Amino acid sequence: MLIAVAIWAAVQLLANGDTKGTVLFASILAYALVDFVSAVQRHATRLFAPSARHDAMAVAAGIVAALAVMALHRVLFGAAVVPWGF
Repeated sequence: MLIAVAIWAAVQLLANGDTKGTVLFASILAYALVDFVSAVQRHATRLFAPSARHDAMAVAAGIVAALAVMALHRVLFGAAVVPWGF
């Protein structure tokens, strides 16, 4: 999950060029990276054997979440990212 937060913060950092956005997303990215390194060094990770069922659930949840955020982006954040959103 920390890798996902780091990727999200990096993409937002690239997309938002203002000072406030840079400070916010750079700090979130730094936090995620420091926490990830700390978790690896503490051996706080669990072994996980992925299966096709888990992959299908993750893809379905990701598609639903992405469509919901795209549709509600104008309401939530003030800028429309797709023409069919609210």
